[in-house]
Amino acid sequence: MKYLISIISFLFIVTSSTFAQELNFEITTIDFDGEEVEVVQTSLEPGSKEVRDEFENYMDDTYSVDLDGKKFLFFDKGYIKAEAVEIPAISDKKITLYAKTSESEKGPTDLYIFASTGNKNWITEKSNPDAFDAMQEIAQEFTAKYLPEYYSDEVDNAKEQVADLEDDMKDIRDEISDNEKEIENKKEEIKDLEKKNEELSMKIDENKDNKKKAVKNVDKRKDDLEKVKKKVRKEKNNEEDEDEDDEKKREKNKKEGSGENNI
Repeated sequence: MKYLISIISFLFIVTSSTFAQELNFEITTIDFDGEEVEVVQTSLEPGSKEVRDEFENYMDDTYSVDLDGKKFLFFDKGYIKAEAVEIPAISDKKITLYAKTSESEKGPTDLYIFASTGNKNWITEKSNPDAFDAMQEIAQEFTAKYLPEYYSDEVDNAKEQVADLEDDMKDIRDEISDNEKEIENKKEEIKDLEKKNEELSMKIDENKDNKKKAVKNVDKRKDDLEKVKKKVRKEKNNEEDEDEDDEKKREKNKKEGSGENNI
């Protein structure tokens, strides 16, 4: 449940950033080649290079204007321009359109748009209000088209991250489940081993008793053996004594028989 809440919170933070983006369009001035020029400024959350590339694509797709930054290598690389182009929305004359992006360390990216009718005849709110308003509309239209796409991609990326996290969490939960099953199996094995040890311990006690009985029986058998030995010796001695008596009797009879013959 806590994990689900974390996912919802993560998606809320990402999607709500769309509404956190304030759409501000201001008229300000910037220093361009040592000259202060009036520009239309708007701030966007994406990075400088991304905003610049998207604005180039937008102008190319919408007005067939090819903004090129290669000729501006001797200036700030944030500048791009399209020379002698026709943008009817701004003017019926050919103009040179400039754009610059500037990104602060912690803040959003500032997009500056300005134009001239040639020879640094800058289009300003005072000198050519209709053309200047048209540049503001271009900035607004670009922002209105780009930001929803940007945040939609951000939401999709966030959803993919959530899906990846869910997959990772599922794998982790499955591994935990497998480990728990293995633990239960090991518990059963441990119980079986403990039971077997108890049986072996009982058998040891039984064998101890049997050993005591066997030792007593050995002692008894030793006593019986000694008794038998004594009896055998006694019987043997008796037989020897009897044989000796018989021998004496025979000798005596023999002597007596010899004496009678002599008479």
